[in-house]
Amino acid sequence: MAKIPIKSILTIFWAFATCCNCQSIDPGVSSSWAKLQISPDALSSMEYGNFLIDIYEHAHNHKATTTSEKKYFYSPIALLDNKSAISSYNNVTKQPEMRFRIEMWNDKVQYEVVKHLNDIVGHEIKSHTVRVIPLEKVILTSNIPTADYSLSPVWTNYDRSKTLKFSLSCYDQKVCDRLANEMRSNPEQFDHLKILYSLSPQKLQTKITTITIESVNSGQMATSLLQKFRYKKGIFLPANDEKKMLAEITTNIRMDLFDDNEVGSPDTESQILNILKDLLVTSRTTIKEQCDKMWDSVFWNEENYRPDKTTQILNEIVNKLDKETQKKLVDMFQAAVKNSEIMEILTSRNQDMEFEQDNEEMEFASWDEYDRNLEIEEKIQHNYDSSSWADVDKISSTIAGKLANDSVSSRSINILKEEVKKLLQESRDHVQWDGEKFVPKPMQLSRINLCKLRDSQSFQDRTVRIRYTNAELSVPIKFMEHADMIVTGEWDNLKDELTGIE
Repeated sequence: MAKIPIKSILTIFWAFATCCNCQSIDPGVSSSWAKLQISPDALSSMEYGNFLIDIYEHAHNHKATTTSEKKYFYSPIALLDNKSAISSYNNVTKQPEMRFRIEMWNDKVQYEVVKHLNDIVGHEIKSHTVRVIPLEKVILTSNIPTADYSLSPVWTNYDRSKTLKFSLSCYDQKVCDRLANEMRSNPEQFDHLKILYSLSPQKLQTKITTITIESVNSGQMATSLLQKFRYKKGIFLPANDEKKMLAEITTNIRMDLFDDNEVGSPDTESQILNILKDLLVTSRTTIKEQCDKMWDSVFWNEENYRPDKTTQILNEIVNKLDKETQKKLVDMFQAAVKNSEIMEILTSRNQDMEFEQDNEEMEFASWDEYDRNLEIEEKIQHNYDSSSWADVDKISSTIAGKLANDSVSSRSINILKEEVKKLLQESRDHVQWDGEKFVPKPMQLSRINLCKLRDSQSFQDRTVRIRYTNAELSVPIKFMEHADMIVTGEWDNLKDELTGIE
C-alpha cells in the first residue's frame, strides 16, 4: 500500500472565519502554535505502517540551551480500533449507540519516534522529552450527511490518553447493530470520519444564516415524501421517521453553513430543529385502529410492512394454523408486549428518581432500587432479543409448511419461510394480540405540511444566529492494512516489527 503523506492528512487551519453565503462575526484568534511554543513546520516525517507521522520541535530548541532541554512533539496517529465496535442501548440518553475506540498513540509509536529523532538530530534524545502534541479538545465529525445516526456535537477534553472513546447515536437499534458489524468486518467504509483538534481554549464566534425552502428540501427523505405523496397536502410520520427527516435537513444546513474547520455549538442543531418543527409539523395524533383511513397517509419505509397491512396478513395466517402453532405465535407477541410494559414502568420509575436526585438527596435504599431497575432493564432488553424471539426461525418454518400445499417445492417453502420470518420481525414492535386477533399498537404520529415544502412563494425564510468554534488541526481516521489485527497501546503486546501494519 502506498504511503500517505502526513501533509495530505493533517491539515493546519489558521483560525479565521470565512463564509460565502452568510455573515460572520469574528473576534479574531491568535496562533495556537505560538501559544504552545511549537514550530508549525514539521521537523521530519516518520514512516509508520502505511502512513507517516509528522514530528515537530519546540520553538526554543534553536536558542542557546542544553541538549537535554530540547523538546519534540508528534502528531496523533488516529488509528481506528475497529474490533472495539459494539452496539448498546444508553439508559441515560435513552438512545441506541455504537461505541468504538480510536488510538492516539502507544508505547511502540513513542519508541519509534524517539529512535527516529536519534537518527536525524545528531545527539541523544531521551523519551521524556518527546510527547504527542498537547491537544486541548477533540471532536469526531463527518463530511457525509446521514439520517440514520448522529455524532456528538460536544468537544471532548483530551488528557493525553492513549485511546479515545467515541460513539454514534442511532434512531433504531438495528442501525447501530448493523454499523457495529460493518465496522468490525469492513472498517474502510468509515473513511468519511475525521477528528478535529483544538490546541487551545476556544472562543465562540457567531454566524448569521438563513433557512430557505431550498435548504429544507435538501434532504433525501423530504424529496422522497414529495414524490410519493405528490397530491397530498399533508402526511403522517411515525416519531422515528420525523426525527430522521428533521435530523437530515438539519445536518445538510449545518454542513452548508460551516467550513471544515468550524464546529457548531451544542445548541446549534436544537436551534435549527426547533425552526424546522415550527415550519413543518402542524399537529400530533395517535392512530389505533387497523381500519383507520389515516393509514393511507402514513409514511412507511417498506409499505408492505406497514402495521395495518401486517395486522391483516397475520390475522389471515393465524386463522389457518392449528391450535398449538396459534398459541406459540400468540405467546411470542404477548411476551414482547409484557417486556415492553415492564420497561416502561422501570423507565418511568427511574425518571422519577432522577428528578428526586436533582431536587433533594436520595436515600441509600433508593439508590439501590435505582441500580436494580437499571440492571433489570438491561436483562429485559437482552432477553427481548435473545429469548422472546429465539423460536422465530422455527415458527416461521412451521407456518410456511402449514400454508404451503403439497405441490409446492421445498425451495418455494424456504422462500415462504423467509417471507414469514421477515413479516414477524417487522411486526413485533408495532403489532399486538388483543385476546381475539392481532391489532396495531397505538402509534404516535406527526402531521407534516407538504404544502410548505412545495410552495416557494408562501415559504417564509427564517434567519438564525449560530455560534461556533474553530479547530486548528484535522485528521481523517486511519486503518490497519489487516482489520483482524488487534489495536493496542501497550508495548508488551506489540511485536518489534509491526506485523499486519507494515
